Amino acid sequence: MKTAIRQGLMIRALALLALLVSGSAHAQQWYAIEVIVFAESRSGGASDEIIRDVESGPPTGRGASLGPPASSAQQPKAFQRIATGDLQLGGALSKLRGSGRYRPLLHVGWYQPGYDRGNTRPVRLRARGGVIDGIVSVARERYLHLSADLLYSSGVRSRLKQRRRMRSRELHYLEHPRFGMIVQATPFNGPTDGGSSVPPPVPTRVQ
Repeated sequence: MKTAIRQGLMIRALALLALLVSGSAHAQQWYAIEVIVFAESRSGGASDEIIRDVESGPPTGRGASLGPPASSAQQPKAFQRIATGDLQLGGALSKLRGSGRYRPLLHVGWYQPGYDRGNTRPVRLRARGGVIDGIVSVARERYLHLSADLLYSSGVRSRLKQRRRMRSRELHYLEHPRFGMIVQATPFNGPTDGGSSVPPPVPTRVQ
């Protein structure tokens, strides 16, 4: 009798565990990652005295190419490009262009699940003409973790290689004396949840 009860409890426990695991997979958090890369428009200046031409570049062979944008009727796939009309940082892009100090080089975004560091994939970013080439990866642990390794080729070759802990919906800024990058990660319900609409970001501060 006791054996039968124990077996019954074990079966119920396993069923509950399966339900919880299934529910966790069903509710996997996805992110819309958006990146703006820009350069200093001014030539000369004190910062040029410390600039040296780098010999090596990022390991771009590890980077995944982004898939073509999804139509409005389709659910996004991992590492699929965000359509230009759905990018959210247009205001920041306009401010950079109107500043007279900065020159935008690349504005791109993509969708991805919240992979941990061991399973995430770097994305290869390239600007037209090859002026920017490199990889960017975003991983989720307790916080989101951003890793960027970009090469800027204009006159001399400059490399930005940084890691940053980040919060979703916040603007984060990575800088080099010659160029920089703005990044934002916006969470949304992934395709397994039956909803893939990306809510508008609400930046709270720049990191």
